[in-house]
Formats: sequence, structure tokens, C-alpha cells
Amino acid sequence: MGTTLTGGCLCGAVRYRLTAAPREVSTCHCSMCQKAGGAAFQIYGNIEEDEIVWEKGEPRVARTSPFAERVFCGDCGSPLLFRYPGRPTWGLTIPSLDDPSPFAPVIHEGTESLLGWLKLDDGLPRNRTEDDPDFRAMAERGGFEPH
Repeated sequence: MGTTLTGGCLCGAVRYRLTAAPREVSTCHCSMCQKAGGAAFQIYGNIEEDEIVWEKGEPRVARTSPFAERVFCGDCGSPLLFRYPGRPTWGLTIPSLDDPSPFAPVIHEGTESLLGWLKLDDGLPRNRTEDDPDFRAMAERGGFEPH
């Protein structure tokens, strides 16, 4: 990683620095990410928990469903991270980076909830939420169904 990657929330109360670049960038169209981000989809890049250094402020953590933990700014609500509880890998919200432009998605996830008016002609692979092995493992333990 040649350049230091930094980011934070909309209001500036929470700032972070990454020690490694996000990997496996994806969009998630599932209804949970739509609601959490207030948008048609969210864009995540995988990082390990020890690859993010909080430089300013303390983000809040919420268990938003039996199968999701989300990290966000407690002041402005900007989403910063997502993960399945107990997993070491986090999904960093790519738009929270100061310069998100180098991190293009390579796959669309959660496409069972893709909004009908959203037209995607990028040719990227598409997966339903239940196709995600981490989600599938949690669903088998708890009986959760995507919606």
C-alpha cells in the first residue's frame, strides 16, 4: 500500500487510518444494507479488524439483527463497518474513505433485494444473500431468512 488510506464519517467526529487496502470490494443490495445505509446498495471492502486504526472519536457498535454488527458515527450516523458477529473480517464502507475512487466493486451481493428501477450493465457476477457462505452458516444455526 503506497499511500496512507484514511477516512471517516460525514461530520468528522470519527476518523480512521487503514494499515492495508480493502480487498474483495462488493456492492450489497440486501434489504438490511439498504435500510442501514439509506441507499439502494452499500459498497464494502474486506479488512481485518487489526487493519483499522481509530484516529479520532469512538464509533458506536450496534447489533442491528441477529446476524449483523454495524459500526457507525454516534453523532451523524454515517455507516463505517459491517460484519457477521464472531467473524474477524469486517466490511469497510468504501464511500467512508477520503478517496474511494480506486476501489471498484468486483461482485454484486444480496441481489434478491435489488431494486427494480436500478439498471446495472457492468457484467459483474451476482449473488443472493443465501449464497454467502458466512451468512449461510449463521442462518443454519439460527433459522434466519433473508428478505
